[in-house]
Amino acid sequence: MRLTTNRSKTLLICFFACATLVPAGQALATNYYVATTGNDANGGTSASPWRTLQKAANTVSAGDVVHVADGTYVGMNVTRSGTAASPITFKAEGANVLVNARNATTADNINLEGASYVVIDGFVVEDSPRAGIRVVEATGVVVKNNRVARSDHTGILTGWTPGIQIIDNISYGAVAQHGIYVANSRVSPDNVVIRGNESYGNGQNGVQLNGDCWERGDGIICGATIEGNFVHDTIGRDSR
Repeated sequence: MRLTTNRSKTLLICFFACATLVPAGQALATNYYVATTGNDANGGTSASPWRTLQKAANTVSAGDVVHVADGTYVGMNVTRSGTAASPITFKAEGANVLVNARNATTADNINLEGASYVVIDGFVVEDSPRAGIRVVEATGVVVKNNRVARSDHTGILTGWTPGIQIIDNISYGAVAQHGIYVANSRVSPDNVVIRGNESYGNGQNGVQLNGDCWERGDGIICGATIEGNFVHDTIGRDSR
């Protein structure tokens, strides 16, 4: 009996020590799942996925990952933020996760509005009535590995987004303006990264940076890194 008692005490001590490793008030990250076979009344688990991206966008918290299965989806409007240490991630789990309709709030397919530290990874975004992927008033967002096609205005559009990273995307066929357009600066440095993208067949520029001095803020995009991009076959006035 003495041995059993000591072992129980050891286990209790171990469990207590492990529990103290998680800071008080810090929620554990959750994996959520979205599929065309799902239902928004489900729990968002791998066995019981949601149907819409918007349901996921309305639910996530810092550190959560949303896994999206191949299929065709209506867009989403994201307003929830992660943190620098625990971003929110929307991850396409196949090569054919197609978002081909605008979200219910803005004229963009995927819109991040005041949603900082969010990752948009691996989506196919087509035929948006404004921007395929739009990010405004947000810090530390990552847009990577997406294919954005035939937006009526701009492929990937940002405004007032310090620390944004636009990496390894393909953006083509934007009708009115640019394949990738980073706009507006409030304070310096902006620390924008535009790396490894392909941008072609757009109405104006392949890659455009504009501090917008007539808007609020300092009007200067400072500390930008633009490297390894392939810009070609621009339809408009130049091919920057």
